[in-house]
Amino acid sequence: MTDPNAKAHNRLTKISDFLTGNKTATTIPWDPDCTKFPNRKDVPRREDAPVGAAWVWGTEDYLGRINLLTPARVSAASKEIRSGDIVPLNLPLDVPNVPAFGREPFKHEIKILGKNVAYDDKYQLNTQSGTQWDGFRHIAHFPSETFYNGTKGKDIEGNTKEDKDKCGIHHWAEHGIAGRGVLIDYVGVGEKPFPICDCSMRFS
Repeated sequence: MTDPNAKAHNRLTKISDFLTGNKTATTIPWDPDCTKFPNRKDVPRREDAPVGAAWVWGTEDYLGRINLLTPARVSAASKEIRSGDIVPLNLPLDVPNVPAFGREPFKHEIKILGKNVAYDDKYQLNTQSGTQWDGFRHIAHFPSETFYNGTKGKDIEGNTKEDKDKCGIHHWAEHGIAGRGVLIDYVGVGEKPFPICDCSMRFS
């Protein structure tokens, strides 16, 4: 049976959207073009998802919140550019020289294709050894041993192309990541007496 409270809430949401011009995400899978989304505590849970998981973009999704980088949002973000300064946030590939947790160190070799006229660069690295993006298959939800969108270790360790595609970070690369960034002044915050950390706190 349909929950009457939920049904009434959805009707009120539709009326509010009509009056305000918004588009509220109410049912899974969410539409990336929505303009309003529920608070974290109100995010609907898929029945096959661990408690607290926000699997809201469809069963075949491997982008997560990257879905929100729609053409409209990227275009809007571009209008906020003022100086055009570029700020690199990545460390050199060989830093740290000794990666944590016993990971392999970075190696760079020059391959001579034609003496004095042509060369290749050869790189060998563990992508977790320095600055990196953690993909969805890096760490699982421990109690259920489940990665994003139901992916399991056997999928990641599989030999088929379909297995290797699950939760790979290449999905983010193929989509592209461009949008509005917020640069946090950690130095400025660090110079002030630091209160007890609370994820809901704001600093300016």
